Amino acid sequence: MLLISILALVPAHASEDEKSKWLSAKLYGNDNAYAALRRVSIVEYTDDGPSYVVTIDNPLGFKCKLSFDAAGKPSQLAECASTTDPE
Repeated sequence: MLLISILALVPAHASEDEKSKWLSAKLYGNDNAYAALRRVSIVEYTDDGPSYVVTIDNPLGFKCKLSFDAAGKPSQLAECASTTDPE
């Protein structure tokens, strides 16, 4: 899975700034130790309040729900699934 490191705690007032940095950054990751690094995007959806989805730009098209912690850093991936149909 996409690895996201939590490196340090940030004061609460900086949480929105920190989250904005993650949402606008050029991100790369992979879905296993042998896969090449691919572009990763984080998209915000606001259907039932703000929520975020991470997509790894690879042939399997993995998408995961993403949660941010109180400091504005990515903290948890959930419901990861491929968006491609099995052959």
